[in-house]
Amino acid sequence: MIRVWVSPEKFHPLHDQIGRQIRLGIASGELAAGSRLPSVRAMARILGVHPNTVSRAYRDLAQHGWLTAKRGSGVFVALENDAGAGIEAFTRAWLEEARLRNFSASDLMEALQRMGKPANAAGFVVVDADPDLARILASEIEERTGHTVRFSGCAEAKAYVADGLQLLAQKGSLRRVREAAQFAPLIEIELNSMPELLATVHRPAAIPLVAIVSPSASVRSWALALLPAVGVAAEQLVSRDPAEADWRDGLAACAVIAADVTAAQRLAGCQRVHIFRLIRERSLSHIEGLVAAAKLS
Repeated sequence: MIRVWVSPEKFHPLHDQIGRQIRLGIASGELAAGSRLPSVRAMARILGVHPNTVSRAYRDLAQHGWLTAKRGSGVFVALENDAGAGIEAFTRAWLEEARLRNFSASDLMEALQRMGKPANAAGFVVVDADPDLARILASEIEERTGHTVRFSGCAEAKAYVADGLQLLAQKGSLRRVREAAQFAPLIEIELNSMPELLATVHRPAAIPLVAIVSPSASVRSWALALLPAVGVAAEQLVSRDPAEADWRDGLAACAVIAADVTAAQRLAGCQRVHIFRLIRERSLSHIEGLVAAAKLS
């Protein structure tokens, strides 16, 4: 099943958004003829919309020959549809989707040209709604690959795409980055869960205070919300932003100081600092391979 996104902020009705993306999936071959789609209620749960919205999308697609509803069995991709098949059908669906997203013909041509160019070794940029988090993730990738990786907030995403750079984004910001970059291809960065981050922390029997040090408001917020769930009382937590004055105050009283890779540089020499890395190992390995491949291209 293809991934479908809906946005209440769009000017197009939700059922139309759903229908167009399914039609594009069929035309592109991602949804094979005869494959079964999720039920109306299941799709509604996935997308967070009313079942009537999904029902209308399915009904419209069936009326135009894209889907077939079989009583008691479900909804399936039609074995044949009146829009034809192959590259022509895909192109028509793609152009219709682009037009409804207000992309011009020149936008499409530029996107095709960019996608035809191989990535270069310096062509990676981490984009996030929280620029400080983007900087941390970029630093982790640089640490692993030995290669400079740029970072930015969402506002700059479109400009980086125009420059031919490959965008990377963590799951929590994928939607915002995708929209800011006008739906250019993205590489998802998988993040560790809080229990995974804490798995290597050797805590003393009694912890007077635990400090979370990071310039990212997102990271500090996650930690303050999730650490109590793994046995650290809220009153034991100290949050510090290295960008603020007197941020070191109180750290001397903390038995554990957890810092991201950028904040740890400000705490060099402190024996109580535990560096936590946000990116999952499998995701980091994948990105490392992409960087290596780009260097050879």
